[in-house]
Amino acid sequence: MAQISDSINTIQRFTPEDVSKHNTPDNLWTIIGNEIYDLTDFQKEHPGGAKILQAVAGKDGTKKFRKYHREALLVKYKTLLAGELVVQPKGRKWLFFKTSK
Repeated sequence: MAQISDSINTIQRFTPEDVSKHNTPDNLWTIIGNEIYDLTDFQKEHPGGAKILQAVAGKDGTKKFRKYHREALLVKYKTLLAGELVVQPKGRKWLFFKTSK
């Protein structure tokens, strides 16, 4: 898990493997697009029921989300945002570059 700091806030970054550990009703995260949402407390409020959210716990829920919701709905739930997704390119090693100022 990596963190990016700026003067306004800190954005946490997680890999799909990090998200996969949050796969229970008591600790439920899902990926939507390139963002990760903590839906643990939202389950009881979800109009479609908790089971739908539990089906995507620890997984990429983008397709299911887009099937039933408009992307603009995510603006309403920014408080549930846990972080941002980072993905390692397939067949490649992670590359980190030091930038000069």
